[in-house]
Amino acid sequence: MMNILKYWRNSLADADWLDPNFNKMKPSGFLIEYDAIEKGVVSSDTVQQFISKCKDKDKKKIFDVVVCPAVTYVKKEHGSTINYRLPEAIAPLWIPALLDVSGTLKPHPRYTPWICRDYLEPSETEVLPMGNVDQVDEYLSTRSVNRESWADYLNFSLELFNNVTGSLLSEWTHEQYRLSDESYLFINDLVTGTSRAIQDLYGNIEIDQVQSPLQLTFASIESQPPLPALKEIDSEKLSIGHYGQMSNQFYLSNSQRQAMHHATLLNDGDLIAVNGPPGTGKTTLLQSVVATSVVHHAIHKMEPPVIVVTSTNNNAVTNVIGSFGKVNEVGENPLSGRWIPDITSYGSYLRSSFKDEHEDEDWLTVMTGQGGFRGYFEHIETTEFLAQASQYYLEKCSQYFAADIVTVDDAIDLLHGSLVKVSQEIQDIVNTHVKYQELEVSIKAKYPEGIQNVIQERTEHVNRAIEELAELEKTRVEWKKFLLEEPWWIPLLLKIPVVKNIAIRKKQLRNLLFCSLNQLPDMPQEEQIDMWFADSRNRLRGKREQAEAQLSEVKKEYEEYVTAQNKWEEVASTLSIQGEETYLEYLDRTSRYEAFKLAVHYWEGQWLLETERMLSDPSYNRKNGKKGRALLWRRLAKLTPCFVTTLYMLPTFFSAYQARLHPMYEYIDMLIIDEAGQVVPEVAGASFALAKKAIIVGDTLQIQPVWSIPITVDMGNLQRYGLQTDPDAYDELRITGIPASCGSVMEIARRHTKYTISESDGGFLLTEHRRCVPEIIAYCNELAYHGKLEPKRKSIKDYLLPHMGYAHIPGTSRKRGGSLENKLEAEVIVSWIDRNKDKLLEYYSSEGLTRIEDIVAIVTPFSSQKWLLLNKLKRAGLKGVKAGTVHTLQGDERPIVLFSPVYDSNHSSGYFFDQGVSMLNVAVSRARDSFLVFGDMRVFSPASPTPSGLLSKYLFAKEENEIKNIDLGDYFNTRYGAPVEHIHELEAHQQLLRDCIQSANQEVHIVSPYLSSVAIEADQLQPLFDEAVQRGITVSVYTNEALNYNKSELKYTYVKAKQILQEHGVQLHLTDRVHSKALWVDTNVLIEGSFNWLSARRNPSHQWCYYETSLVYRGPDVGAMIGKIREDLDKRKLVQRISG
Repeated sequence: MMNILKYWRNSLADADWLDPNFNKMKPSGFLIEYDAIEKGVVSSDTVQQFISKCKDKDKKKIFDVVVCPAVTYVKKEHGSTINYRLPEAIAPLWIPALLDVSGTLKPHPRYTPWICRDYLEPSETEVLPMGNVDQVDEYLSTRSVNRESWADYLNFSLELFNNVTGSLLSEWTHEQYRLSDESYLFINDLVTGTSRAIQDLYGNIEIDQVQSPLQLTFASIESQPPLPALKEIDSEKLSIGHYGQMSNQFYLSNSQRQAMHHATLLNDGDLIAVNGPPGTGKTTLLQSVVATSVVHHAIHKMEPPVIVVTSTNNNAVTNVIGSFGKVNEVGENPLSGRWIPDITSYGSYLRSSFKDEHEDEDWLTVMTGQGGFRGYFEHIETTEFLAQASQYYLEKCSQYFAADIVTVDDAIDLLHGSLVKVSQEIQDIVNTHVKYQELEVSIKAKYPEGIQNVIQERTEHVNRAIEELAELEKTRVEWKKFLLEEPWWIPLLLKIPVVKNIAIRKKQLRNLLFCSLNQLPDMPQEEQIDMWFADSRNRLRGKREQAEAQLSEVKKEYEEYVTAQNKWEEVASTLSIQGEETYLEYLDRTSRYEAFKLAVHYWEGQWLLETERMLSDPSYNRKNGKKGRALLWRRLAKLTPCFVTTLYMLPTFFSAYQARLHPMYEYIDMLIIDEAGQVVPEVAGASFALAKKAIIVGDTLQIQPVWSIPITVDMGNLQRYGLQTDPDAYDELRITGIPASCGSVMEIARRHTKYTISESDGGFLLTEHRRCVPEIIAYCNELAYHGKLEPKRKSIKDYLLPHMGYAHIPGTSRKRGGSLENKLEAEVIVSWIDRNKDKLLEYYSSEGLTRIEDIVAIVTPFSSQKWLLLNKLKRAGLKGVKAGTVHTLQGDERPIVLFSPVYDSNHSSGYFFDQGVSMLNVAVSRARDSFLVFGDMRVFSPASPTPSGLLSKYLFAKEENEIKNIDLGDYFNTRYGAPVEHIHELEAHQQLLRDCIQSANQEVHIVSPYLSSVAIEADQLQPLFDEAVQRGITVSVYTNEALNYNKSELKYTYVKAKQILQEHGVQLHLTDRVHSKALWVDTNVLIEGSFNWLSARRNPSHQWCYYETSLVYRGPDVGAMIGKIREDLDKRKLVQRISG
C-alpha cells in the first residue's frame, strides 16, 4: 500500500507543477533574459541570488528549476482589466531543467516541458484555451525527448508549443493577453498548489506508518471478489437497520433501498460503490444513509456520527450542501423543522476562508482561520444564544408531548423513549412482514401447485388409506367366515392317509377360489393368506399414518402461514398505505421520518447540554489539539451530522495541531465521495486514512476526471515506485483505476466494493429515473446503460416543444485560440430564447418557474462558444441563463436544454462529443422536458456508430421534431443579398410551388429532405409533373432518405412518394445529410427557407414546430446562388439519380 500512496503523493506534486499558479510563484522567481534561455547559460548574478534562496545550498551543486521563456499579461481597456476574473499574468510554456553552480542549464532527466492544463480544452477557466489537451498528449506520446543537449531540449519545448497553439512562441497572440518580453526562472521545490494539504497528509501517513483498514482496502492493486448482493427477503430483513428518513415526502426506490440495506452491513475497512446514472436519486440515498446513522447512534446513546460528504469540484459539493438545507417536509407535524433557532440545514459547509466561493446565506459555514476555525458556531456557542435556544427548545418539546417540560434532561429522556418505541415499531412491522413473506415464499417453493390443493390432495390420500384399510378388514372378516363355512368332511379326509392329498388339493382349490373372488394374489395355503392379511394391514396402517402425518405437516404450515398472514393483515390495516405504495415505502414517509426527527431533536438537546458544559467548565478543551478538535466535530455533529467539503480541504479540517500536524486517523464514521467518477485517485487516496468506512457514489459514464498527468510522466512514476515493471503492463494497470493519468475513484471502488448486484455492475446500480420524460432518457438508456434504466416520469400530453428536437443552422465554425466557436449558432440560440421566453414563462408558471434562467440552459462542447453565448445572452438581457460545457450543468437540470455543437459540415475529422459516451450522456440527461440541438444538422449522421449518430436517430425520428421558428438573421442576406419577398403562409407556399412547376422553361429543382405521398396528393402535383415533363422540363427532387425511416423501416408514405415521383417522370436524387429546403426554377428564381416542399405537414397548427418562412430571390444574381447550392448537393449525392 505504501508504494501506491507515495506514487499518488508524487503524482499530486507533479500535477501542481504541471498546472502552477504563476501569479503566486512570481514573487519567488527570478527575472532572466530570453537570450540566457536560448543559450542555456544564466548570468552569474542571477545564479548567486538563486543559490542564496535555496535549501541545502551548501550541499548542492545542481538545482532543480523550471524555466518560463514567455510571460503574458492580461489586456486592459481604458486602464481596466477586460475581465476581472482573469489571472493577472500567465506563463504559457513551462520547461523543467537543471541548473548548475556555473549557470549552465541542462535538460531535466525526468520531467518534460508542458503547457498549463487549465489553459487547454476542455477547460472551465475564464482563459480562452490555447489548444487541446489531446494535442499535448499526442505530441508527447509520439516524440521522444532529446536530453543530450540543451539546444535540442529547448527546441523540443518550442515545437510542443507550436504544435499545440499553431504559433511560434515569439509570435503567439491571445485575445485576452499580451506577450511581454519577460522570462522567469523558479526553484522547483515549492508546494504551492491546491493539493498541499493532501500532500501533507500523505507525508504524515508515511511518517506515522498508519495502516488504516479502509485505506488498505482502497489503495490496493489486488481486489477481493465482492459478495453477491442479498436478494428479496434477505435484503428486506436488512430494512430493520434502515432507521431513518429525512423527508416525509419521498420514499426510496427499489434500487436505492437495496443499496441502503447493504450500507447497514458495512464494517470498518469496508466500502461499497453505488453507480448513480443521471436522475436516479443519489441525493435521496445519501440523505437516507445520514438519517439512518443519526438514528442508530441516538438509539444506542453513542456519540453522534461524523459523516463527511466530499468531492473534487465545487458544483458537486455545493449541490450536496444545498440539498441538506432543502429537505422537503410536508404536512403539519410538531416534529418538523429544527428546535434550535438559526439552524437551517443538516449539513455544515467546510471551506477555505481565502476562496471566493458561491455561498447561500442559509448555509452553515465553517472556515479556516488564524488560530483555528471560525464560522456559524461562533454565533450560537454563546451564553446569550444558549439561553434563547434552550427556551425555544423546551417550548417546542412541550408542544410535541403536550406537557410542561422544564429541563433539557427531561426532554432528552422523553425523546429517547419515544425514539426507541418508534424504532421498535419499525422492527415489529418489518419482522411481521418478513415472517409472512418467508412463509409464503417457502410454501410457494415447496408446493408450487398451491398449498390448499396439496391439503385437499393429502386429505384424499388419508381417506383413501382409511378406505383401503376398511376394505381389507372387511375382506379379512369374509376370509374368517369363509374358513368357518368349509365343508365338514374336508378335515376328516385330511386324517385319512389314502385320500389326504385329495383333501389338501380340494382345500387349496377352495382357497384359490376365495383369492380369485376377492381379487387377492393366488395363495393356496391358509397360512399364506393369513400372513398376507397381516402384512397388508401393517402396510395400510403405515400408509394411513404417513398420509396423516403429511396432511398434519401441510396443515400446520398452512395454519402458520394463515396466522402470519392474518397478523400481517392486522398490522397492515393500521398503516395508512397510499395507492400502490409498499409498506416499506409507507415506513419511509412515516415512522422512519418520525424516528429521524426524534433523533434530530434528541441530538439538539445533547448539543444544548454540551455547549452549556463548554461555556461553564474552564477545563473543557477548546484548543486545536487532538482532543479539542475531536470534541469540536462531535459537538457540531449534534446539530449537523453531515460535513460537506472538497477533498482538497478535508485534510485541513480533520487534522489537529499539537506541536506538529496530527491527522485524525479513522475519526470520520462514514466517508461519502460524490461524483466519484470525476475524482482522480491521488486526490482522494489520502483521505481514506481519516475514515472508518466509505460509500462511493458516481457514474463512470458521465463526466470523466480532468487528468493533469500526461501518460509519459505517469508511466515514469509508476515504474519509479515499482507499480509497473514492464512498460507493456500499463494497460493492465489502467483497469485498476489507480493510475493518475487515467484512473478514477469510482473505478477503484467498483473493484473493491464489498457487495455487488452483478460482476459487471461493480457495486449497486440506481435504475429508477425520475428526471427526464421517457422520450429523452431513452437515448441515454440506449447509449450508455444497456436499457437498465427504468423511466418513472410519464410523457407530457400536448407539450409545446418536441422532446428531442433540432433546428438546422447552417453556420460556420471557426477556430478561436485553441477552441472553436460558431457565431450564427450563438446568435440564433439567443434570439430564439429571447423571442420565445414569454411563451415559455407562461407555460411553466404553473410549476412556479418565473425566471427564464430556471427554464432554459445551453450546453456546448467548447469554451470559446460558451463565452460567445454568455456575451450575447448578456447583451440580450438574458444574463441569468446558464451556458457552458457539460461541467457547468453537471448535477444540475433544466426543463429545456439547448445544445450548440459548433461544428459545421466542413469539419472532416471526428467530433469532440463523440470521443466517448460521457459528453452527450450528460448533456441530454440535463433536460427534463426537451432537448434541442441548434446547429448544422449535416454534422449528424444516423448511419454513424457514434454517440452523435445515435442521437441523430432520435432527432430525425419524426419530421415534427424540427424547430422551424428560428431567425437566421442576416444569414441569407449575407450569403445572397436582399430577398425580393418573404413567404409565411401555407397557401402561399403551395401556390408558389405550383407556379414554379408551371412556369419553368428548362428545369425545376426541389430540395425536400422529407417526402410524403400525403403532401404530393394533397397539393395535386401529379398532373403538374406530367405536364412539365411532356413540355421537356427536367423536374429534379433531392431528398435525405435517412430522415424518412420509422425505426428500422422506411415510412410507407415515403416509399409511396418515391413511386409517385418516378411514375410521373421526376428525377429523384438521394443525398446524405441534407437538411436545407430549397426550390429553384431555371436560373431565374430561388426560394430557401424552412418549408418542406414535398412532406406531410399541410395543416400547420403548432406555434413552435411548424412556423414556416421562405425567402424568394429573383434577378440576375440568382444563377450564382443556385450554383453554390448545386455544388453542395453534388457533394452529397449518394447514388445516381432515380429517373422517372
